[in-house]
Amino acid sequence: MKVLKFKIRGISLKKVFFLSVAIFFVLICFFIHASYISSVEAEFYRIHVEEYLLQDERNSSVVPRKRHGCILPDYDPFDPSILQYIRPWPKIYCGRMQPYLTYIDDEGYIHRNISGIKDSGISNADLQCAYQEIERRNHSDDRIRIRAPLIFNSPEIVMSEFVVVKCYQFPYSRLVYETAHAYVPSLVSKGFKPVVNEANKKRQQNQPSVLILVLDSMSRLNFINQLPKTYNFLTKVLKAVVFKGLTKTGDNTYPNMMPMLSGLAAYKHLYADDLLPGEKLWIPVWGGFDSRHQNFDDVPFVWKNFSNAGYVTMFAEDLPEYSIFNYLAKGFLKPPTNYYMRPFWLAIDKMKTFKSSDSRCYGNTPKHVYLFNYTEEFVRKMSQVRYFAFSFLTALSHDHINSIKVVDNDIVSMLRRMWVGGALNNTVTIVMGDHGNRFDDIRSTVIGRVEERMPFFSISLPESLRRSHPHLLNGLILNQARLMSWFDMYELLMDIAMNNLGQVSNVPRWGTVGLSPFRPLPTNRTCREIGIPRTYCVCGNEKDMNPQDFHAMEAADALLYHVNNMIKVSGSSSKCAELKLVKVLSAQLLLPSEPIISPTGLVLETRVSIETSPGGAQLEAILKSDAWSENGGHVIGEVNRINKYGNQSFCVEDLVMKLYCYCKSFLVQSV
Repeated sequence: MKVLKFKIRGISLKKVFFLSVAIFFVLICFFIHASYISSVEAEFYRIHVEEYLLQDERNSSVVPRKRHGCILPDYDPFDPSILQYIRPWPKIYCGRMQPYLTYIDDEGYIHRNISGIKDSGISNADLQCAYQEIERRNHSDDRIRIRAPLIFNSPEIVMSEFVVVKCYQFPYSRLVYETAHAYVPSLVSKGFKPVVNEANKKRQQNQPSVLILVLDSMSRLNFINQLPKTYNFLTKVLKAVVFKGLTKTGDNTYPNMMPMLSGLAAYKHLYADDLLPGEKLWIPVWGGFDSRHQNFDDVPFVWKNFSNAGYVTMFAEDLPEYSIFNYLAKGFLKPPTNYYMRPFWLAIDKMKTFKSSDSRCYGNTPKHVYLFNYTEEFVRKMSQVRYFAFSFLTALSHDHINSIKVVDNDIVSMLRRMWVGGALNNTVTIVMGDHGNRFDDIRSTVIGRVEERMPFFSISLPESLRRSHPHLLNGLILNQARLMSWFDMYELLMDIAMNNLGQVSNVPRWGTVGLSPFRPLPTNRTCREIGIPRTYCVCGNEKDMNPQDFHAMEAADALLYHVNNMIKVSGSSSKCAELKLVKVLSAQLLLPSEPIISPTGLVLETRVSIETSPGGAQLEAILKSDAWSENGGHVIGEVNRINKYGNQSFCVEDLVMKLYCYCKSFLVQSV
């Protein structure tokens, strides 16, 4: 009998046998691998979810429940946990460092102040006074020219917006007076020819002016606590709507004001960790890179849209060294607005002769008075035309939560004078912060951490606009407690500039992110959709961890490694000391917004705050981890510095490294 060889489609039984064994072996490996993965993920789930999220009934009810949209925190401004940080603050006392010898009147004439000269005890005949015009140098935001002195005895018209004035007593040639004056010249002298007629008045009513007063580092709760008179005037008299859901888009002033004023993000890296796999950045970034060592003339700022619509524009800040677009940057080659106060501040900042012991003063005068007077004079003089004014107060509110309270009377008095005088009759008045306080002691509390992310924002519509466009006020009220970002505020400003104030918008949006709160906003918005980086999102719930817990310590070590690596990669390690962990200040496990169905693919986020040495830096960040993460996970978004650092980082110019660097030269000095 002939033995036949069986073949299956050309494959011998021998090959079939070995192929089956191979497949069986692969399946065994697959099941072992799957079992290993499952066991690792199950252990990750057990440690993090069961240990922290499900150990008490209050939090177990949160985990499986799906939340729709953002649940905004809404804290009591007078919560006992923060009232302990609300304290008195020393009033501003400049003293009388010099007599009041000159002033500029409303028409631009400089005068000798006869009553002031009489009070000084100096004979008018023995006094020689001269003014010097302050000029901005071409193509520079940091250099000014002080022109030759012009002696005056009788009132004389001043051709410049800003002047330095000095008076000498003869025959001794003793300097007895030095100051600077800021003046808002007429539109005609600035080259404008405004048309004031019935048609223009009607256009003004439908397209109002805009006044924006910004108080640096001012959250909603702190505004209510520190500025009660101003808050009452805004809400009761000006009938302002105060937003409760506005959330910041970056750490400090620049990455928050950039989106509001241009619709562009300041930095790429803020959103890098929010990208989905394979996704490109969905938010336009100015310049496409993160360097601030550039000028900002080509940025499509919203005041350019107002200018093109016939508005007169103004931009004023009180602290030239730390101005929004000048801190470690070049500012503007040309004046960005029609009226630009920076040359005045550069000039007066150099005056040291009659220096008050109170650093909040220039000579006899509180610094904020110059800013307030200039802002009020501009608004009053431009009340018959359309204007866009952006006035930013930094010095009195940046470092401490209580320091702003000393000007509550001054702010409300300025607003009341403009309102009573009719200067706000056709003005959308916005009083706001850029973010909450980042450094004061209150930042270590739960409410302080949330408020740091939620700036104050109030908006008041003029009575004429409320009557002609009631839907605008309805929209603002409806959105009062909805999640918003600075990209939304850009859309609001653009609506005014582009006269897009109908019930239905003429465009989907002016930028690529955000919607105007003049119209109803979606209730299910997410931080990601409107350009709020994960680091600053306030929508999620969280659970405190023991700072000494192993997982908190792991996250702390990962954060420390990340910061030291940033210093190294930036090339600053030769100047900056390596940081070491002192202690974990706090840690929280951020609860997922979606229900946890199974351990598979579970990703968790931990916020951790640490103190480091040398220098005592307090740093905070969010770290993402899964079952396969090593060493506590990886940092997402920015690492926030939550306490002051003074001149510890003077040896570096990099804006980010200044937050973390402790210059090695200090170590040498301390040896």
